[in-house]
Amino acid sequence: MSLFESIDKEKLTPMMRQYASIKDQALDSILMYRIGDFYEMFFDDAIEASRVLGLALTGRDCGLEERAPMCGVPHHASLTYVKKLIENNYKVAICEQLEEPGQGKALVERGIIKIYTPGTIIDTEYLSDDDNNFLASIYVDENISIAYADISTGELYVSNDFVFDSFKSIYDEVMRIHPKEIIVNDVKLYSKFKELGYYTVLKNEVPNFEEIKEKISEFTGIDINAQKNIVNLRFSILNLFKYLFENKNINLKHIDSIISYDISKYLELDESAIRNLELSKNITDNTKKGSLLSILDKTITSKGARRLKAIIERPLKDIREISYRQNVVEVFYNNPIEAETIKNLLSKTFDIERIASKISEKSASPQDLLNLKETLRIIPLIKDEISALGSDAMKRLSDLDEHKEIYKKLQDAIADEPSMSINDGYVIRHGYNSELDEIRDDKTEITDKLINYENELRAKTDIKTLRIKYNKLAGYYIEVSKGQADKVSDEFERTQTLKNAERYKTKKLREIEYNVLNSSSIALALEKNIYFEMLDSFMEFIPSLKKLAFDLAEIDVYIALSTVARENRYIRPKFNTESRIELVNARHPVIEMMNGLEEFIPNDVNLNSLDRVAIITGPNMSGKSTYMRMVAIIQIMAQIGSFIPADSGDLSVVDKIFTRIGASDSLYSGKSTFMVEMSEVSYILKNATKNSLIILDEVGRGTSTFDGMAIAKAVVLYITDRVKAFTLFSTHYQELSNLESLSNIIFNLTLTIKEEGNDIMFLRKVKPGITSKSYGIHVAKLAGLPDEVISKARKFQKDAEINYRNGRQVDFLNNSYEEEPVGVDNQLRDYILSLDINSMTPIDAMMEINNIIKKAKE
Repeated sequence: MSLFESIDKEKLTPMMRQYASIKDQALDSILMYRIGDFYEMFFDDAIEASRVLGLALTGRDCGLEERAPMCGVPHHASLTYVKKLIENNYKVAICEQLEEPGQGKALVERGIIKIYTPGTIIDTEYLSDDDNNFLASIYVDENISIAYADISTGELYVSNDFVFDSFKSIYDEVMRIHPKEIIVNDVKLYSKFKELGYYTVLKNEVPNFEEIKEKISEFTGIDINAQKNIVNLRFSILNLFKYLFENKNINLKHIDSIISYDISKYLELDESAIRNLELSKNITDNTKKGSLLSILDKTITSKGARRLKAIIERPLKDIREISYRQNVVEVFYNNPIEAETIKNLLSKTFDIERIASKISEKSASPQDLLNLKETLRIIPLIKDEISALGSDAMKRLSDLDEHKEIYKKLQDAIADEPSMSINDGYVIRHGYNSELDEIRDDKTEITDKLINYENELRAKTDIKTLRIKYNKLAGYYIEVSKGQADKVSDEFERTQTLKNAERYKTKKLREIEYNVLNSSSIALALEKNIYFEMLDSFMEFIPSLKKLAFDLAEIDVYIALSTVARENRYIRPKFNTESRIELVNARHPVIEMMNGLEEFIPNDVNLNSLDRVAIITGPNMSGKSTYMRMVAIIQIMAQIGSFIPADSGDLSVVDKIFTRIGASDSLYSGKSTFMVEMSEVSYILKNATKNSLIILDEVGRGTSTFDGMAIAKAVVLYITDRVKAFTLFSTHYQELSNLESLSNIIFNLTLTIKEEGNDIMFLRKVKPGITSKSYGIHVAKLAGLPDEVISKARKFQKDAEINYRNGRQVDFLNNSYEEEPVGVDNQLRDYILSLDINSMTPIDAMMEINNIIKKAKE
């Protein structure tokens, strides 16, 4: 039982009873309770918050024998603290004063106005500019559906007619979405995602369809009846909205459509491929550095960066759409001066997608509106530049809505240098509203009276230090230094004594103060009314503002891709329908940037109907993995519409890319690395098609040599006989090179090595053929193993090779072997070496050899 749950609430003071009743509504949250200029936290919340936020833990009298643990933060700086709590997976409820404190009022009314969770934030102070902040909802019934939304941008997606039939398929989709928070209705899924570190919420009650549907119509911009591409509102969407409504996020007019997506329209990338190919994050520390995104991201707008990331993780399969993107990239590629001009114009725009969301929430600041105005000012200039390119490919991009009505209203209404907040006034431009101007003029006259009165008092009392000052707590007051306080007359009423000064009020000052404050209050109320009416008038434009944001992001992405292509010498690939992947002098886009354009060794790729499955041999560090990843990454680049790092490229569209590379942490508790490897290989073999690309690196190395070789051989033959996908299979089992003779679609590749005595040099050039040696000891030497270890390893290797050639069992423990093979003459040895083991499993082959040796000994 928590500390808060154990207290006797009847004994609490009136204010703390109010706190307790509100806390009961948010037991799963840290409650920030507004008292004056601070948000205070009490009991368990205070203990937790003080630890996470590094705040001093104090106490407050609460009516109990012991003081209530307490800590607090200034209300004007609360966003920083809320963000830190959310980053530490806490839910935060904001309890605000719902009325102004009044004279003689015992208790101010308070209530929860906002609940913050990782997936429901719209405040830009919390958000990453170049990443979406998705809230995902997964609902399991006879099927599984996924809906996800970014409340800060108004995007809402739902899976359409796609059945997620396993935890892995759901997990793969979640990895593509990268949600900050997940709502699930299934206890097992809840536990799984919780274990994986996601902020996960369990909501397993069935949502009331009609009630939620009615609220969606009332509180969002979605016209339910107009959703032609969705037969029913899926429960995943209903649960998502139910959660939003419960979290006080009910002002969602900027969410105006449900985008139904079909995963089958995109190149399928499972979690393993996204991770191993390092598309948006590197494997080492999960940052952008060293990823494909880091190379391609030359965007200069926030929405452009978010759009590029989404494009990379969902490559296309429709050649027409791919070609459209290529056409636009090519136009910018061929017109670098014009592209640079448009890029400079884009750099002056702002994130109007998120500004639109703030308009909907009535939380747009004066600066947000200035940023919107500046963006709209730039739009006609961008349109002119795009139209001047005169290309058919650019027609779709040139259709930018200038929103002249919004621009004019902002130009007329908002001051050039407004206050930071509408609560401070002086946001509305002078001349926009005559009534407001009149009140402001009256206020100026009254303020002048204050100045005149101060001069009058100073002259009458001959007190040179006399000043009329103001603060929010005391209002207007007269301040006189201690040394001249004896000069004040009886009309001065002392209100406060300070160390070096005395403060007073007079009857006349109170009259002027009343007029000033009353005038300010009336002016501010009118200004707020004008401001929020203006925000209301913009609501109808939110869908078109969001479309404009998307269009600007598309332009930004295409210019970025053209810039990368030009700087890094990329070419436009062709696409064929003859099932082949052909690349000349292809390069890995990330590694060539790390090594330098001139240092990277390019390689050719030829996969087709005859040469479909490549067995790649070569020592560690020779470049096998780089070569395979390069092929997959270039395929992805081509299918997002990007140019590629090669001298030429002629590609087929692939439907799926699968990777099995290196050791992997288990996604499923209790499974060994080898078990995970086999699970992933099994998934690949069951889901790949003849139009897929498979990358397999060292399959079978997590078990004994014979087991591993047998598994590797079986996997390759299954792919050639059943799947027939484009496959790159790297291995240290050189014996697998013999599989080339078993299938007309298997061929061998190897990495070129230069030997000089006991030393080797990696030339990193791929060529047809096989590797006769593994070079493991050479690599160990390069890695810096002690000379004594290298020397012993070479001796053990030599002994083992002699035993193997002579048909004897290798004894590594004692390192012993017979000097001559007993009863085995040269003719029998030649027979053993010529034995056709290609038609056998490795185990059958060894048994056959042992039988021959046994007979020879007899």
